[in-house]
Amino acid sequence: MRPFARCITLGIASRAVRNIARRKVRVLLAVVAISVSMAIMVSIPAGLNASQSAVEQLNDQMGVDYATQAAEIENTSSLIEVGNTGSSTSQQGGEMSRSSSGSSSEINETVMETVEALDGVESVIPYVSMTEGMPSRDDFFGGGNGTMPSGGVPPSGMNGTMPDMTSMRNMLSDVVKVLGVTLTENAISNYSVLPTTILEGRNLYANETGSVLLTENLTAYYDTELGGTVTIQNQTFTVVGIYQNTSTMGNRTVFMSIADAQEIYAMGTSVSYLYVYAENSDDVSTIASAIKLAYSDVTVSTMADRLAQLTALQEMSEKTLSNAETTLQQTQNTATQLMIIAVVATGLIILFVMLYTVKERTKEIGVLKTLGFSKRAVIAQFVLEGTIVAAIAGAVGAAIGWISSSTLSSLLLPSSTTEQAGRGVQQASSLAIQPDLTWVAIAFLLVVAMGAVGSMYPAWRASRTRPVEALKNE
Repeated sequence: MRPFARCITLGIASRAVRNIARRKVRVLLAVVAISVSMAIMVSIPAGLNASQSAVEQLNDQMGVDYATQAAEIENTSSLIEVGNTGSSTSQQGGEMSRSSSGSSSEINETVMETVEALDGVESVIPYVSMTEGMPSRDDFFGGGNGTMPSGGVPPSGMNGTMPDMTSMRNMLSDVVKVLGVTLTENAISNYSVLPTTILEGRNLYANETGSVLLTENLTAYYDTELGGTVTIQNQTFTVVGIYQNTSTMGNRTVFMSIADAQEIYAMGTSVSYLYVYAENSDDVSTIASAIKLAYSDVTVSTMADRLAQLTALQEMSEKTLSNAETTLQQTQNTATQLMIIAVVATGLIILFVMLYTVKERTKEIGVLKTLGFSKRAVIAQFVLEGTIVAAIAGAVGAAIGWISSSTLSSLLLPSSTTEQAGRGVQQASSLAIQPDLTWVAIAFLLVVAMGAVGSMYPAWRASRTRPVEALKNE
């Protein structure tokens, strides 16, 4: 390489840096605009990956829930559930349970005595099920006149507007179920009255009172720990064990002895519902019919009823998963469009900035050509400037995208993925949106490449400028 050509080559980089430094405001605006595009390219894939993980987790958890409940039903083929018509049956976390709304409907102990005396009955296990923190009717409907979401009239006695699903979920997030179980040697040894997944501490003992079991999420809710205390209905209980939450809906059940539950809720000897175990599963229908005949005001549920509920639950889960997958597809389409817009915007910003730069520096180009600068040197000069600006913006955008990927992705991508997931909302919302380092590097190189490509045309125009015309135009 000749000395003069070497001097030109070595001076391109320094001149590019000086030119960028002399035009701080313009470069700053270009950097801001391009860095926004870069931040979008970093955060969008992170948000999309989190949504995909949420749907996959929802699908896996639904499969586990369904298998657990199916196994539970299969194992309780001889079980008959007896409750008051004012309460309803539900399943949570694999534990057969009966939910109540505020104050549970009660079953008199005489019912229990009568059922125990029926032929073919092996055992009767009573439960007390109550809820703490249940929102009032005014909390749901605001206490004023209004309409249901469908535009219809609220049920009799209910005024105001029905809250949306998010508000309703927030209001129900503090609801805690208190389950009083029979703590006899026979019940603990032969029937599933207590959780089997103790993570810390121990399970409840036979005839134990004054102690409770909590899930992990309830220790945070009550701000307590193993060995600490919780206060329910103005009575203090010691936390002797923490069991695992195995439900997508979030198990918020406090286990205590049925004697404690009856005392704090002033129920006397009444209970919320009964589990009636038949000696032979073939006798279940006969026993259930006998109970219905004797007590028309109680609900009786057998395995066949629970299978129907499980089928309905499976259909609902499949619909929920289908909605989540549909929303995920919409999210993917939106992400693709945003990525294309970000890449094109980066190239256009560099293109217009460098076109303006070429026009502004016509005299400088003419002088360089007069001094013997080749077309290649002029092209290299402007391409390098565009590439440096893009590199600076890429680094800034990568930092912004890394820090604010969660916020940006939630603003740009459809937010209904986790909402429509319903049962998996807790798992989906808990997923951290973290950019992938490999993709950040790819996005940075892409922005730098777009900076070089976007500078090509302006640089080519600059190289074709004739010295005489450039100096005359100035």
